[in-house]
Amino acid sequence: MADSDVKKTAVPVALKIGRRDRRFLKELFEMARDGVSEELRTHERRVSNPVRLRRELAAYDRLLQGLDRRQLDPHPDLIAVLGELAEVVDESNDYRRVVAEHDALHGLIASLTRPRDTCSRRSAPCAAIRCRDDGPASHR
Repeated sequence: MADSDVKKTAVPVALKIGRRDRRFLKELFEMARDGVSEELRTHERRVSNPVRLRRELAAYDRLLQGLDRRQLDPHPDLIAVLGELAEVVDESNDYRRVVAEHDALHGLIASLTRPRDTCSRRSAPCAAIRCRDDGPASHR
């Protein structure tokens, strides 16, 4: 019979994250943890799944401890919480729109600053890219 205990099979992963990113992640995880904690404290009887929220709270605590140790176990709860948090951050920052705006602006800058002799209408690779509409701004 296979051993299904995730803690026994999880191999810690060394975190190679710079100080600035660690500081940012720590603030983000603390803010998320505090939000979950507040929700449990004030609305536990009304939330649809308090068990899930307690697991999320524990995951944030493990993430914060792991940042301090610079080592994390790749536990499924941690991965799930990170995925959900990434979606929330992307949505709140309107990530898709920011990427589209960034691509459009940098595509325009590239069009205006590209030397004519390296990418003229007669240049086969550049012309092929224009015809395929496969330049940097088309990947949204």
